[in-house]
Amino acid sequence: MSAAVASSRLVFKRTWSYRWIGAPICVLTSVWVVSKMAQDHFKDWQFGAVFIIGCLSVAFGLWLPSRLAVWPMRVLGGLVSVAMFFVFNDAWQGRSQAPGFGGWNGIFDIIHSTKGIVLLGFPGMWFALTGKIGWREDQRPVIL
Repeated sequence: MSAAVASSRLVFKRTWSYRWIGAPICVLTSVWVVSKMAQDHFKDWQFGAVFIIGCLSVAFGLWLPSRLAVWPMRVLGGLVSVAMFFVFNDAWQGRSQAPGFGGWNGIFDIIHSTKGIVLLGFPGMWFALTGKIGWREDQRPVIL
């Protein structure tokens, strides 16, 4: 077995603690976000909806059978990558309103958001589109 397959097993190995602690916390967090959104008359409902979808994707990814559990995780990877692109866009738009890159803070915001895209955005989108963690065919996640 190659090291890549072994590392992908470590990332996606589901144990009883993940299922019985992580999934209920994600579901309860979703219920809490819905209750807070209802109290605030659904202010910022777009962010709340994306957050709820992400939490439910984690819960379904932990509880569905192995052959179906990859799909909610792919949804989560896509959400993370889209969120990183929105963070980069927000940093870039903030830079454009300030004169000359907005000083050092504007430059550091762009650098940090670029790191987010490289470290989380591109791998998340790759996993969302292909279902693979790496480039090779044997790097598909093995969900136990």
